[in-house]
Amino acid sequence: MGSYGIGYAVGKAGLLKASGILAVELGDKGITSYKRAPRLHRHRAHGAAHGRVGGLDLSYAAPPEVCGVVTAWLANDPTDNPPRNGTTVESQQFCAERNLLPSWTPAGRYAAGGGRAGKVASDA
Repeated sequence: MGSYGIGYAVGKAGLLKASGILAVELGDKGITSYKRAPRLHRHRAHGAAHGRVGGLDLSYAAPPEVCGVVTAWLANDPTDNPPRNGTTVESQQFCAERNLLPSWTPAGRYAAGGGRAGKVASDA
């Protein structure tokens, strides 16, 4: 079965707590730390495929620019309602709620409000 290796899984699992720990240990010095969760996004490994790749429905995949604009927004120390220090930031939801990438038409639960960014459907 093709998948990532155990080393990748262990390393990723270890980093899941890092942003919270950094926020607690360094937050009083003005340092913020977030765990950015990109979720399903298109990348080079998918090539020019549209539709399904390895069982994944790529119609729900966001372009890599979504992660980029969210990371840039967080890195620029925003004062416009930033997330709490040490929390997980769901890139697609964050981008859709703030309309950070107007050219992106979100799919799935982020497509509320006519399929444009800006509103997020509930998970109900």
